[in-house]
Formats: sequence, structure tokens, C-alpha cells
Amino acid sequence: MNPTRLVSLGTSCISGVQIKFIRNQTGLVSPFTWSLCPVEKVLSIIKDDFNTILDKDEYVTTDGRPSWRDGINQVGGGGYSMPGSTCGIEFPHSNPAHNEDDYAKLKAQCTYIKECLSQPCDIGYMLTMFHDYKSKRETLISIREIIPKDCKLLVSQVNIGENSEPELNDDNIYVTSLDIGDYTKRSAGRNQPGLLRKGERARGYGISPEYTKIVDTVFFEEC
Repeated sequence: MNPTRLVSLGTSCISGVQIKFIRNQTGLVSPFTWSLCPVEKVLSIIKDDFNTILDKDEYVTTDGRPSWRDGINQVGGGGYSMPGSTCGIEFPHSNPAHNEDDYAKLKAQCTYIKECLSQPCDIGYMLTMFHDYKSKRETLISIREIIPKDCKLLVSQVNIGENSEPELNDDNIYVTSLDIGDYTKRSAGRNQPGLLRKGERARGYGISPEYTKIVDTVFFEEC
């Protein structure tokens, strides 16, 4: 059965780009979709029932200063700090500590993913990481155990120097490798003429034909 929705579990924005720009999925997304969050922290945030991620007293910038003292969220250089939480997540595209609309959106996203995880089927879960599977295996197994058994989990090892077809392993996780080389030589895709700019790596991977084929194979074809 094909999933009715795809849900990103981080650890960067790559899966979110695929979901938004290739799958044309609209509406609420998970709090991991447009954030940066190590796979271990994804697990701990879920096990914490999203309490700390919504605790404003736990919001900091990456250098430890409270993010509301900056009042600005800037990414990609210039020495600016990125808003985040002590639970280990960073927000490159929003500032829930400073912006009440962003906080309300984050709260809705947490409710959304909890509802998704309570559904027995019809949802596909995607996680991309800049590590090899073996080094994060125990954590990924724990995440797999939280996801309903009839829902698929795709884990993509990104930028490790190889590409591979997705395979379902003994942990009941689909695992693949994805490397598109120099993303700045890739087209920026629809609605954005020209080539990708430096700093747009997530977009490059997210809209790549290689990643699109992987997602098709796991979720929309017999694998």
C-alpha cells in the first residue's frame, strides 16, 4: 500500500525538500522537516514526548546565548548564531524563541507528528544523515521500534562517496546511499532558474533524480 503522506525525521532539510518540491505535499510537517538535528536527538525528542523542544526556557543559540537576545535568525555565515534548543535541535529557517508565529507552528508540528506516530499505517518515514548506517544502527533501531510496524522507514546515508539501491535490512529499515557530487553544478529546479548556489546542498540532494528514484522505489513501487 502506498503511503498517503511522507514524514521527515530529519536530520537535515533534504527529505523536506523532496516532500515539498517533488511530492507536492502541503499542510503540516514534522518539527524535524526544516531543522538540523542529530539522529540521537531525534530519538530523544520523540521519547521526551516533545516537551523540551516546546520549552522556551530551553531555547539557546549555538554559542549558548539565549536566541531572543539576537532577535534575528540568520543562516550561512556572517557570524550569526542559529536558534535552537538544549534538546539538540537547531532551527535554520525559523526562530520559535523570538517569533510567536514560529512557536505556534512548531507546537502544531509536534502535535502533527505525534498523531502520525499513532496511526498504524498509510505514512512513510524518511531520514537522511551524513553518517554511515552502522555507526548509528542502535539509535535507528530504536526509532524504527517507535514507528508503527506497518509503516516503512527509509534511511539515506548522504555524501559518503557512493550511491546504492535501497534495500530492506534485518532491522526492517530501508537503507540506501546517496551522493550527487558537486551540487553547485546541478540545476536549481523549477521556479528557480540557473544552478544551485553554495549553501543550497539540501535542495540539491532533495530534488535530485537520484533521491527521487529512491523514494519512488521504497514507497511507490514494489521494492
